[in-house]
Amino acid sequence: MQLNPKTLSTPQRLQLMQMAERTLVQDPKNGEALSNIGMLLLHEARYQQAADYLKRALSVSKKNESILQALAHSLYMSKQYKESAKFRRKLCEINARNPQYWADYAEILVEVGKITQAEQAFAKAVRLAPNHADLLYRKADFIRKQGRYDEANVILQNIQQLEPGHPESLYLYTHSRKFNLAEAAQYNDHINSALPKAKELTQVSSLNYAGGKIWQDAGDADKAFKYYKKANDIRLAELNPQFTGAFNNAKKVFTKSYISDHSPAGDKTKAPVFILGMVRSGTTLTESLCGAHSKVTAGDEMIHLSAIPRGLGMDSADTSKVTQVMNAYSDADFTAMAADYCASVKHFHERTPHFTDKLPANFMNIGFIRTILPNAKIIHCKRHPIDNCLSIYTNSMRSAHIAYKSDLARLGLYYRQYWQLMQHWREHIKDGFHEIYYEDMVTNTQLNARNMIEYLDLDWEDSVMDRKGSQKTIRTLSAWQARQPIYTSSAGKWRKYEKHLAPLIDALGGVVDEYEAELAQLQEKKS
Repeated sequence: MQLNPKTLSTPQRLQLMQMAERTLVQDPKNGEALSNIGMLLLHEARYQQAADYLKRALSVSKKNESILQALAHSLYMSKQYKESAKFRRKLCEINARNPQYWADYAEILVEVGKITQAEQAFAKAVRLAPNHADLLYRKADFIRKQGRYDEANVILQNIQQLEPGHPESLYLYTHSRKFNLAEAAQYNDHINSALPKAKELTQVSSLNYAGGKIWQDAGDADKAFKYYKKANDIRLAELNPQFTGAFNNAKKVFTKSYISDHSPAGDKTKAPVFILGMVRSGTTLTESLCGAHSKVTAGDEMIHLSAIPRGLGMDSADTSKVTQVMNAYSDADFTAMAADYCASVKHFHERTPHFTDKLPANFMNIGFIRTILPNAKIIHCKRHPIDNCLSIYTNSMRSAHIAYKSDLARLGLYYRQYWQLMQHWREHIKDGFHEIYYEDMVTNTQLNARNMIEYLDLDWEDSVMDRKGSQKTIRTLSAWQARQPIYTSSAGKWRKYEKHLAPLIDALGGVVDEYEAELAQLQEKKS
């Protein structure tokens, strides 16, 4: 019997787990019991434990597609991409006529860097289901991330012929090109006709973000903001009132003495280059410059480092407990953490001595990075607080960002917490990190690029300014913008929306003045 934990209440899941465990005591190779426990653990997001049970279940039922799917997903969620790909491939071998299996296999191939094979797998999926809108969307998204926008846009437009109002494809298309006034009016009709058909809040939200984008392109800030506000308002229930815990923990645990005491136990590798800062602060542009150097591989947003402090409970609301736990770790523990991290990212720098990780939220983990990887390079991207927050507010993002961004005042408070944490790192970390101002980067790109390459202890290469092909796959919102010529139009954009931003500006408080004073001081040094 195939188990679906979503249909069960918590007491039912607990009872089923207990029954399955009792069965295994009597019969350790009972496939149904092993599978049920694995499925229940997967539902509880205990991915590694789920994978362990599902592997045992698979040894009993080697071609069970439900077990294979659950196992591949568990491994994917626990970031074991190569092993996940093995089981995705097995599903394709067992049922080669299933287009969903080929699309899933393609997406895991992207994670392990096999782009050509991923494209072949997507091609098989679409051949099997040429009019399946969701599959076509997934293929278009993949092609777009490779920088082939014209090709992706043709597919996205075809989807609208097959399924008018398909929310995800409309959103992606509007974020892959610019719209004039006439086009904005036309696509406004498409969006309004699609809204009643949207089945999920995320789809309604995406369509409203698309509406905001087209009117922003057309120069009508008031119409754009109405859409952006609707997009965020329908996600307000997802705000996290306890977002300050991780900031407090980082400052409390990672002090100058804590880092200096434990960093000798870390790995001395110089391979990682962490590019971090608030999301939408220029991290993708920065990586495109670094990745254009022959000695650097662009790794995009990686989870290998950030998963470690999260697993240690660093985002808990109980700071005193977190401090107690972190103080209990020995040098041997930190040596093991560093070794695990280095093993997990080894394949990212097999061809070059350095690789980038541009996960923006690693600004939370700078102290941890300096503890287990004392020689790693860190580049901090900064952007005008109001511009940065407006860019966050006006773009669709993952749930981790929805938790603080859907309300302008909460967004401003989050930025203030980030600003204060960065001040903490400057005070407590020896040798600090390299900092880049977005506004200066887009106006003095080569000077900033040269300074950055020098910080990485590399010789200058003219290819850095080309950037073409430096990022093989860009998975973030900036995929389209990052492959355009560097432009300055995003600087100061907030003034067009100023009358709508009072809650944000009030929440940011003195941070705006501090940032503008820093930027002015930087300009004075260069004049």
